[in-house]
Amino acid sequence: MTVSTMTIYDADSLSWAVTVGPARIFQFIMSKAAIAGLKLMLSTGEYADVHFLVGDGDAKELVPAHKLILKHASDVFEAMFRFDANKEQSEDGKKWINTRATLENFPK
Repeated sequence: MTVSTMTIYDADSLSWAVTVGPARIFQFIMSKAAIAGLKLMLSTGEYADVHFLVGDGDAKELVPAHKLILKHASDVFEAMFRFDANKEQSEDGKKWINTRATLENFPK
């Protein structure tokens, strides 16, 4: 049985560990500075490696995202990015675009 725990050691770090039975197999400690850097990256779109074009007409907007985060949050994105890695472009050389996406579908 896998158990995941998260504890705050102090105001400057966050830690979580994964254990299997009585044995700890993984522990990760993230500093307050690293957490702040991650929040900044997510809020600004810095190092984004995928963008979603959402909206209609003049209200179109590019929403930056990070494949690593999306693939771990969704089995659908994981499958899409695995397919994308195997076949970078469609046969006509264009990227696939979902024209049904709207900005309202994306959480802020």
